[in-house]
Amino acid sequence: RTSGSRRQAPDPHHTKKLLAASAELAGLHALTVGLQSCGVDHSSATRASFLATTSTVIVPLLATAAGTAVSRKTWACAFLCVLGTALIVLSKEPATN
Repeated sequence: RTSGSRRQAPDPHHTKKLLAASAELAGLHALTVGLQSCGVDHSSATRASFLATTSTVIVPLLATAAGTAVSRKTWACAFLCVLGTALIVLSKEPATN
């Protein structure tokens, strides 16, 4: 390199905090996926898709309430998720196996 700058090694304390936060989020995600899977067994596919969409929309809402900026792209994706679910829910065709 001609600039003479070197990349610094990551701070071990920061790396441990990042790994702990990642493990916590992975555990919570596994729990929610498991609960959603159990829910699908006990409800219709329409209701299950609605509940999954609800979590997709709640996250940006909670982030906004916590003061975190949410990008327009994220809001657009949440809107498309709701729109897709609405199309499924409002469909008049019977479900096929």
